[in-house]
Amino acid sequence: MKKNHEEFLHFVTCLGRLNGALKILQDIKVVGDSPLVGPAFRFALVEYATPYTTSEGSIRKDYRLKTSFVPGNFLKLHKRLLDARNKIHAHADLTLMEAKLSVTKMRGAPVVKITSRNTDELKELSNIDEIISLIEGTIRNLYNELDVRVNTLQP
Repeated sequence: MKKNHEEFLHFVTCLGRLNGALKILQDIKVVGDSPLVGPAFRFALVEYATPYTTSEGSIRKDYRLKTSFVPGNFLKLHKRLLDARNKIHAHADLTLMEAKLSVTKMRGAPVVKITSRNTDELKELSNIDEIISLIEGTIRNLYNELDVRVNTLQP
């Protein structure tokens, strides 16, 4: 495979992930109140963040979508979403949980007590319209770039 072909494949994969995240968020708005809204929202944020995390190819080992495609007025939201993906949705960051463990004995047997702060995994759900606008703007920028990239491909 040629380097520019692999780069193009990564680019269109990122576009697909962002379109997938957008579709999930739009569906959440239609569905309204459902027990599946929480897991769907969390998955949409993971899908959104995937293009901005390292992807390994055969030729290059560090593909990642540049934040230059994110509309400037949404950069703070973009960063919050990536932080939430990295610390809450795709990983369990123990520092956020402020977890504490204590071990005592009762009748000779160990008793384990765990306390932690509850993390609001759906904190950004109230910003769903803004997140949708962020993704729509990013997708528009990517489609503009897609035309340029298609023209650089050679057989």
